[in-house]
Amino acid sequence: AGSAREALEILLWQEVAVVLLDVCMPELDGFELAEMIRQHPRCQRVSIILVSAVLLSDLDRLKGYGSGAMDYVPVPVVPEILRAKVAIFADLYRKNRTLERVNEELEARVEARTAALSATTAQLQESEERFRLATAAGQCGTWDWELPTGRLACSDETLRLIGLPVAEFDGRIDQVVERIHPDDRERVLARLTSLAA
Repeated sequence: AGSAREALEILLWQEVAVVLLDVCMPELDGFELAEMIRQHPRCQRVSIILVSAVLLSDLDRLKGYGSGAMDYVPVPVVPEILRAKVAIFADLYRKNRTLERVNEELEARVEARTAALSATTAQLQESEERFRLATAAGQCGTWDWELPTGRLACSDETLRLIGLPVAEFDGRIDQVVERIHPDDRERVLARLTSLAA
């Protein structure tokens, strides 16, 4: 580009990985243009290399880094060094773009998976509610006996049917056994023992 305006127009319409920017230019100096480039959202990841034929002090370098430059190349330019620096920054740009695409794909997959899990959870909750209503309407309950620990899990309807308040049930099977009619208790315990075996 022959001017700052042309450079900005190119940056707005084309994908650019690396900008070589002369410190001494008409209209704006390289520091000002570097700041303008860096402020544009589309150019946040563009690497800026300042080129200067003027002897640069440490303050000039700090000003350049502060304006958004990533590196300096003094004049006379050694082509091999310039090519190596541009290649490094261009490769870094490509890797960042690839990483951004991978992140976007990953976010889309996570979003789709989260939506699928939410739908499955909603279906499960609906199914559990239907089952709860069906067991309540049929006046039957469910229970699970975990043999290794001896813990018993009972539905609220089961506890209601045997007359055990939900708040008092602590998962012990003997709490339920105590509620079995004495005439049936021995037969039920024998059957439970047989089933457990």
